[in-house]
Amino acid sequence: MSYDFSRLRMLLADDSPQMRAIIKTILLGVGVKNIIEAADGVTAIQKLKHNPVDIALIDWIMPGYSGIEVVRYVRRDGDSPNPYLPIIMVTGFSEKQRVMEARDAGATEFLTKPITAKGLISRILEVVERPRPFIRTKTYFGPCRRRRKLAEWAGIERRGTGVAAADVPATAAATESSPPKDCTKCEIIEPASLLGTQVTGSGGIDPAAITRAESTVAALKGEFEAAAQRQLNTLIDAFARLGPGAATDENLKTVYRIAHEIKGQGGTFGYTLLSRLADILCRYIRTVENVDTRAIAIMQAMVDAITTVISQRLEGDGGEVGREILRGLHQLTGDFDA
Repeated sequence: MSYDFSRLRMLLADDSPQMRAIIKTILLGVGVKNIIEAADGVTAIQKLKHNPVDIALIDWIMPGYSGIEVVRYVRRDGDSPNPYLPIIMVTGFSEKQRVMEARDAGATEFLTKPITAKGLISRILEVVERPRPFIRTKTYFGPCRRRRKLAEWAGIERRGTGVAAADVPATAAATESSPPKDCTKCEIIEPASLLGTQVTGSGGIDPAAITRAESTVAALKGEFEAAAQRQLNTLIDAFARLGPGAATDENLKTVYRIAHEIKGQGGTFGYTLLSRLADILCRYIRTVENVDTRAIAIMQAMVDAITTVISQRLEGDGGEVGREILRGLHQLTGDFDA
């Protein structure tokens, strides 16, 4: 019998209603019934304080507190209701340095947008089936950052020290790395597993449930296309206000935030070119040092490209039109990789 997730309690924190709808659809499709939603980091923390949660799905970029700040609160704050909470960081960032930052903050798993049912479920199964010990050193507290066993570690082992088995969920490492430099002074803690308490069954996910979840997500495509057009209008409005003055920074942040959202959602619905163009714009904004006339012209070309894809509904790689768009951006940006 496949896993029964009906007792699993999950927090879903993402400022994008569209992204929450995608993830919630997948969770419901595989049997998760208790889903608590939050649209920002501050609300996420409040929900954690007042609701029992077994696994948290936290978006990186949110108003109020960012996802990283929420992770640090859970792991390090004396007011945290459960410092051992498994946290899956959900983000459009895929760079290695971002993965390392999330891992070092104490994230359990890292899921890169665009979201797929199989990708999300694989992270949940990692948390449920392969709980990791927690490591406490002078500089780090969180899930073990190694995929290998800790047999060679010379640290102090504290199995379940100060932890009530019924209250503490499982965890899994976010990525493999070397043990902390001061591992001889590590405290190793093994929280209780979710298996047999919140999750029952012999293992795995019914393939039919995954197929149903994917089909239900695909049915949201029309809503995504309408939302993408609204997001584009807001992006264009903020971009039009770029120029000399203090308002530029705030408007540039708006352009970046919306492009980041479009990047994270496009691929889920088959708009791979759209996700790529939004990623190019995000990366350019992160690297630009001065919003001068040339920078604005380059970003204008990127915004125009995104506009073309959304208005013409160019799915996949966009065919010859998509290739022409990418060639034009590459010529315009020179050394910048388009």
